[in-house]
Amino acid sequence: MGRLFREKGDLKKASFWFQRALRADPRYGDAYIFLGDIAFKSGRLNHAEKLYRKAIDHSACSVDEAYFNLGGLFIARRRYREAIQCYRRAIKIDPRYAIAKKRLNDALLALELKNS
Repeated sequence: MGRLFREKGDLKKASFWFQRALRADPRYGDAYIFLGDIAFKSGRLNHAEKLYRKAIDHSACSVDEAYFNLGGLFIARRRYREAIQCYRRAIKIDPRYAIAKKRLNDALLALELKNS
């Protein structure tokens, strides 16, 4: 249900369903990722970071996606070194993660420009 409401753009209802899923199974890491995405889109970056980190700690799958999303959050905060670490971890988990490779290159370039 959470995914359905997220796709429809109803983030409030999506959030309700993802939270409900976590009450049923606190190890459901994908729910942390989805809630992190909702928090990120709402501008609550500190909360989004906590949720992505919980996804990394609690999930048996989608850890690469959690690292990827955490990297995007660090890019938004201009914390390029941390973003680079996240993208590298995502790629280590899934060496074929093409968008993570592109974002890694973007973060490396941003860090280079920042330091020049």
